[in-house]
Amino acid sequence: MAGLAQAVALAAAFSAAMVPDPLLPPELLPRAGATARAAAAAAWDRLAAAAPAGGPRLFRLYGEALA
Repeated sequence: MAGLAQAVALAAAFSAAMVPDPLLPPELLPRAGATARAAAAAAWDRLAAAAPAGGPRLFRLYGEALA
């Protein structure tokens, strides 16, 4: 169950990083760089590997986005 909680937290953080804040000027908007994306993908792979076979749909949905 802890893995699922971590997966939800990672998915939420990734989603938040992808949504620009309309009140910020473009130069202050967060950018998901290659290093951050690679770290998120590696963490996601570890969580998905520990999930039961056919685990939660969350792993399939974000697995493609983080690939």
